[in-house]
Amino acid sequence: MHTCTFVQRNAVRYPASIATEQGDSRRSWNEFLDDVARLAAGLRDAGTMPGDRIAILAENAAAYIELTYATQWVGAVSVPINTRWTADEVVFALEDCSARILFVDAVGALCCSRMEMHARQALTLFSLGDPEGLAVGVQCSLSQLRAPFPDGSPVSGPDGLASIFYTGGTTGRSKGVQLTHANHVLHSLALAAELSLEHGTRHLHVAPMFHIADSLFFHVVSALGGTHIVIPRFEALACGEALRASSVDQTILVPTMIGMLMNEEVGRLGLAALGRLYYGASPMPQALLDSLMSECPTLELIQLYGQTESGPVLTVLTGSDHRQSAPGITRSAGRAMLGCEVAIADPDGTLLPAGAHGEIIARGPQVTLGYLNRPEENLSTFRGGWLHTGDAGFMDENGYVYVTDRIKDMIITGGENVYSVEVEQVLYSIPGVDQCCVVGIPHEKWGEAVHAIVVPKKDCLLDRDAILAHCSQHLANYKRPLDVTIRSESLPVSGAGKILKRVVRDEVRSTDH
Repeated sequence: MHTCTFVQRNAVRYPASIATEQGDSRRSWNEFLDDVARLAAGLRDAGTMPGDRIAILAENAAAYIELTYATQWVGAVSVPINTRWTADEVVFALEDCSARILFVDAVGALCCSRMEMHARQALTLFSLGDPEGLAVGVQCSLSQLRAPFPDGSPVSGPDGLASIFYTGGTTGRSKGVQLTHANHVLHSLALAAELSLEHGTRHLHVAPMFHIADSLFFHVVSALGGTHIVIPRFEALACGEALRASSVDQTILVPTMIGMLMNEEVGRLGLAALGRLYYGASPMPQALLDSLMSECPTLELIQLYGQTESGPVLTVLTGSDHRQSAPGITRSAGRAMLGCEVAIADPDGTLLPAGAHGEIIARGPQVTLGYLNRPEENLSTFRGGWLHTGDAGFMDENGYVYVTDRIKDMIITGGENVYSVEVEQVLYSIPGVDQCCVVGIPHEKWGEAVHAIVVPKKDCLLDRDAILAHCSQHLANYKRPLDVTIRSESLPVSGAGKILKRVVRDEVRSTDH
């Protein structure tokens, strides 16, 4: 089982169909296969061996997808690197996975220029695109690396390892998640079957490719013989225009991006023109979801819940689920994807009945082999045959999973558990709230106090007392924030658009309250 079989199949069955589209550049599946195989030959000529790590530090590009397949073709392991990391964080990941080859664009090259000299000298650098004007020197470009003749057949490296994705570091130091060819292929086929996805779909890659929320669609779209449409990065206006002008069938966005699009007319028009929108990676504010469903009534909405460790999808809230009249369904994360088991467990690992709160656990063929170089975390995260997600939640009698919080983010005040997501949903229902975050801060009497941080929408004013009054109407006494911080600057987010709650918590706790 190999990811590149999708590429080979498409070149035989749909040779003239468009594989990649970026700006005015288009490549058929036949051309894409030739480019992948010749790049694989070039990587082999450059000394790449099965099991070697090839990292990429760059914004979105069609060449990014080509490099991923070429790397996996020769049995090497692709390692996408977060473009928002500092040079030290990048060096940590490169050294952790023993990568010696790094592909960069202008953004990646600038980061490399800030590395310590010894770290940079340990790398062989290639450019993803034009090498002119980069902040560091490179051996050659990706196009120059392609060999005159294509490589033979795809090979698998040790243990069939295909990629290593580093977690976002929202709860601590990033960890390398190892995913095999089988993980990727079975996950892609299961998702396509679960949603009855059609051949030839046109998918817009706009979320960052270094994050598995976007890159999972490398293999899903390829499995469908579809077209990868690429824009370099998310910008609300450019994304809205691309959705309107490129005949896009589907894309995936995180709620932060959706909110930014809904704040712009071109963004709303783009979403209205879209066929299917996947969302996930962080909780969707119910007020934003209601607005999206109201203003884009023909848009098919699909929520995907999971994490990098699960390759990533565990549960799916389908388009028909979004149209149900049953109350509260859209507050769930949907039901287990085909081939995946999801359950709720107590701290001892005992499975809990419907309605009981506990930790969300899962198992299935898409779940990672484990973390790279993290034996202790592997023992704690993968035990009893289950992936322990670290998310708190419950499952109803119909199998719908409700994610209430990260266990580490749950607030215990006066002996009561407060799930920050529930409080945040109430805050998002206040007109004028653009972003919010709820954290626990030390309190002499209650142990922890619920504290809210909100960011107003442009040209909106928010009043602390009005926010507290709104919460008192919609939340039990112990769940209400004792205080609110209104800040003008946006909350810190990860490269995938998740609010970095750990960073916000540290900021709040460092001030006097």
